[in-house]
Amino acid sequence: MSPVFNPRHQGAITPILAAVSAVWRVPVMSILSHDRHKTIAEARCAAYWLARRLTRMSYPEIALMMHKHDHTTVIAGARGIDRKMKNDEWLRDTMNALLAELATEDEKVIVQ
Repeated sequence: MSPVFNPRHQGAITPILAAVSAVWRVPVMSILSHDRHKTIAEARCAAYWLARRLTRMSYPEIALMMHKHDHTTVIAGARGIDRKMKNDEWLRDTMNALLAELATEDEKVIVQ
């Protein structure tokens, strides 16, 4: 069964997109596009990763909100951020800062 649009989810993903857009300096519309430029693709994957950790949305729901046809794209992108963070100190620090900025007090976590 495919996910159904839930307006509550749009409200949850909007601040994530805005924060990622500001850090990567790319427009939100580019993050939601099909553009595969490296900076835009990395920003999009960062948004997937944050959405999975900061919302209760499933991968298919995140895909729907991010205008993707297939939730496996979201899974692969989020896992790619996990892999990159192991060796990229800037990315790890940035993702932790975004988590801290966007999370409510009871959701705060630090990624090692």
